[in-house]
Amino acid sequence: MNIKEFYNQLYIDKSIADKLNFNPYYQEISSGLSGKIKINENEFIDLASNNYLGLAGDTRVKKAIIEAIEKYGASMCGTPIATGFTDEYNKLEQKLADFTDLDAAIIFPSGYQANM
Repeated sequence: MNIKEFYNQLYIDKSIADKLNFNPYYQEISSGLSGKIKINENEFIDLASNNYLGLAGDTRVKKAIIEAIEKYGASMCGTPIATGFTDEYNKLEQKLADFTDLDAAIIFPSGYQANM
């Protein structure tokens, strides 16, 4: 198989989206995740994100994120097993263990890694 044949297998028929002048994927959101989200000046209830508990827009969470960025930077640029983890990560694992009345807890950086 050559590269062109490979890419042709990945082709997605967008004719219906073109006819409707609407593609439900990769919509540009012009708001945050607090309350309703705004897409093309229309407001929608967010039923698609992983913001189940509404924490993405919580003032306390945003403040803690800003403080963490100022201390650690924007990212550890790797998983804890590869690049290590911060003291905050360790504290959160211990708080989760205490909350669940277990000796220890582990945080996985993704659902995929948790399932593995």
